[in-house]
Amino acid sequence: TIVTGFGPIYNPANPVIKLPALQSLYATAKDALRKVTDTNQEFNKATNIRLVAFDRLRPISTTIVSALIASGATKETIDDAKGFHRKIHGRRALTAKVVPVDPDLPAPVSISASQQSYDQLIEHLAGMVAVVKLVPMYAPNEPELSVVGLSDLLTELENKNQAVVDTHEAVTTARIARNKILYAENTGLVDIAGLVKK
Repeated sequence: TIVTGFGPIYNPANPVIKLPALQSLYATAKDALRKVTDTNQEFNKATNIRLVAFDRLRPISTTIVSALIASGATKETIDDAKGFHRKIHGRRALTAKVVPVDPDLPAPVSISASQQSYDQLIEHLAGMVAVVKLVPMYAPNEPELSVVGLSDLLTELENKNQAVVDTHEAVTTARIARNKILYAENTGLVDIAGLVKK
């Protein structure tokens, strides 16, 4: 705007800082910024949808174990399902022993066993579905608890998780492109603006 206001007095020899080049760079930078905003909104939307979908996982895993017990499955099968249930809830099979801490020694390091990433939660549900598929007596009346219903839930969660991965890649690519347009040495908007001021 300032350069345009100078009119014909602004007439540099360097073609990269002439008014048409500046206007083109400005338009490109605006588009790059808009692309980051748009792809970030898509990423946030996919993340929120995934969050809502995964909120059902913990309660349904509890119900699956109850339905499996009611079906008359063997103790070993129930134990297998309970193992996946614990993993979905982020609990250990056995609680870690608490060792008295000697004030003169460094505190013991504990290792997390929660396995709560979305990929791992999907794996735990897949394990639980595999367990109930092998139990012929497992036939709950609720459609969402049936083997088909659980397989559909597994597919839905996988798709929603993949949508987050895909949109994250898009926003990352848009940010890289934006940063190049704004900050590339000698050709980025910041360096060009510095030349214009000089």
